Amino acid sequence: MSLQLVSTVTVGSGGAASITLDNIPQTGKDLLILVSGRDESSLLAIQANNDSTNANYSRRVLEYNGSVTSSSASARSFAVVSGSFSTASTFGNTQIYISNYTSSANKSISVDGVNENNDAIAYRISLIAGSWNSASAITSLQLVSFGTGILQHSTFSLYIIS
Repeated sequence: MSLQLVSTVTVGSGGAASITLDNIPQTGKDLLILVSGRDESSLLAIQANNDSTNANYSRRVLEYNGSVTSSSASARSFAVVSGSFSTASTFGNTQIYISNYTSSANKSISVDGVNENNDAIAYRISLIAGSWNSASAITSLQLVSFGTGILQHSTFSLYIIS
């Protein structure tokens, strides 16, 4: 197994509503996105090839918020980052793994993430199993804010795994 860095995006001054990792080479087997981020809502939707149709995604979430463990099912997968409730100037970390991104089969997505909060309770630790139900190869990925925007200095690194 080898990792090849494709691109890194760092959000600049003023933040961004979304970031795009595009021109993904079709030469690998899997994709890995490493995120160090902060967003007002603490959640970023993952979209493949600009597809924002919730019916094309599925996910199952296992989450711990410092006192309660819960699970839920819903549409688009998401990345967990630190939010406005988190300690100032801290960033959450998330790893997104997408299997067989060039395949004509549905794409499996797994996400594990945690936001940072130097309080008595960590707000969110999440494990997510999901899929993008499409026969298309992934050529671009978007991470879209559920809140007012992805904050400055958030970093997204895309790797191809061969």
